[in-house]
Amino acid sequence: MQGLPFGSSDKVIEHLIHGRPLPPCQIPAKIKNTLERSGVKLRAYQIEGVSWIRFLHSVNLNGALCDDMGLGKTLQSLI
Repeated sequence: MQGLPFGSSDKVIEHLIHGRPLPPCQIPAKIKNTLERSGVKLRAYQIEGVSWIRFLHSVNLNGALCDDMGLGKTLQSLI
């Protein structure tokens, strides 16, 4: 796993196992402005979902967002 923000695959595994906080997630201004103009405000758990997907991508892993229906998974995935 080259270029990992944590330095090594062992550190990534340790991060995941011990439930460390996800790296902060900044929604790009263009997307945030578009959402706000449309009257859409992301909830904290939706921003956490975006952080999760971005974290997995940054460490070359795949993953999924799973929850009850209607909680914004499509929007989180697109961001």
